[in-house]
Amino acid sequence: MSVSSSRRIAKNSVFLYIRMLVIMLINIFSVRYVLKGLGVVDYGVFNVVAGLVTMFASLRSIVSSATLRFHAYAIGEGNESKVSDVFTASCNIYALLALIILIGGEAVGLWFINTQADIPLDRVSAANWVYQLTIFSFVIGLMTVPFSSLIFAYERMGVFSIISVGECLLKFILAYFLIYIPSDHLVFYGLGLLIIQSIHFLAYYVTARNGCGTFHYRRKVEKTLYKQLISFSGWTLFSSSASVGISQLVTMITNVFFGPVVNAARAIAFQMNSAMNSFTGNIIMAIRPPMIKQYAEGDYEKVKRYFNFSNKTIFYSFLLIILPIYLEMETVLRVWLDVSDKQTVLFCRLILIYAIVLSLNNPIAIIVQATGNIRAYSTYVEIPTLLCFPITWLLYAIGQPAEAAFYVMIGAIMTSHVIRLICLKRLFSLFSYKEYVVDFILPALGVLSVMFFVEYAIHMCIHVILCRLIAMFVAGGITMIILCSIGGFSKFEREALISLLKLNRFFPRG
Repeated sequence: MSVSSSRRIAKNSVFLYIRMLVIMLINIFSVRYVLKGLGVVDYGVFNVVAGLVTMFASLRSIVSSATLRFHAYAIGEGNESKVSDVFTASCNIYALLALIILIGGEAVGLWFINTQADIPLDRVSAANWVYQLTIFSFVIGLMTVPFSSLIFAYERMGVFSIISVGECLLKFILAYFLIYIPSDHLVFYGLGLLIIQSIHFLAYYVTARNGCGTFHYRRKVEKTLYKQLISFSGWTLFSSSASVGISQLVTMITNVFFGPVVNAARAIAFQMNSAMNSFTGNIIMAIRPPMIKQYAEGDYEKVKRYFNFSNKTIFYSFLLIILPIYLEMETVLRVWLDVSDKQTVLFCRLILIYAIVLSLNNPIAIIVQATGNIRAYSTYVEIPTLLCFPITWLLYAIGQPAEAAFYVMIGAIMTSHVIRLICLKRLFSLFSYKEYVVDFILPALGVLSVMFFVEYAIHMCIHVILCRLIAMFVAGGITMIILCSIGGFSKFEREALISLLKLNRFFPRG
């Protein structure tokens, strides 16, 4: 790997980490203002309505990962003509999906809101307005993906970071002024999100047009490319449908069984999950394009190095943040949102366990997508996830509490992870079960155990909240550095991490 390529990856990683920190801070305050501006009931109603629209996100995901994969592959091959072909085909497919979403959304969504959802009668009209606004916002977001995929494939992470931070700031401004608007807060919030999404689309459009090669839209594209995109994406749809089942469909039945107040608690937990996904997503954004390009070039040894390094970086970075938050969840929620009921605390703790297991699936998925052989992978991996919805429904029907859904999610994601590893071994021969367990799993469990013991001791011994939080983060960081130096990272990976932090070289030769 060239020095310039290594420096580019390091620079992109720094851009994405800065973006992550800024966005997480903004979102911490945004959610607080949204909850305050809408109130608990309207916040629960909004998440039911938005969750209903997000069901159609599986259609959005049909070609999003496929578009990025084919763009990155074409760029890795140096084929600019193929980049234009992929862009054209993805635009056409997304336009068709937008039409499907409009028709399906109007037919299914309105029926659910007006006949099945547990929404107070005086808020049904507002819920219908928000639903319409959310559908159009989602369609605009759908048409953004071909342009954002180009930006990712060309590794323009600095520009991406600026756009996403700008979008986040606009949402914060909307949330802040929500309580001062004399009109219906719920409807105004939906309208504001639609306007922000439109600005977001324009920003990606202008950036892609001016900074991502010489691509252009073509009238005609070979039908074989459509077949490749759709074939690849068809199995992505299966995976996306499973994700919808584990989150949005369960959100809707939770509303049916327990009402909007419990939905609000669940929504808060998933806001925390979103923040954690954003954290790991920044690492993955930096790793995904070069990993796919290295696979396209046939340099499988470097792909393996990326895989091993990304697993450890994700897990250990996650521990630094998750353990103090898990132990101090009641305090975190009280400071963050001025809520600290036992149900919300439990939901948020369980979602952190789910999030850390889920994050480890990303490096596996990148390699599988690079191979293009995702049929068997998607079939077997997502079966446990698809079962989450019917199992949760059954548990609710026999009287189990709302947190049962989270236990089902955790069990499903752990089972799926084992299946992912089996599929990875079949598709990528350099992967070794023994190396994965000995070099990653066992050291990771050791680091987790020691860090938990240290931070739990601090949690029990220090009674001043602020001092306790500071002590936990500092002690956790010091413990992490010591443990990773001893056995968490290999010598090669420690050198790689130091190089990354110095913006010098990502992977040293040798």
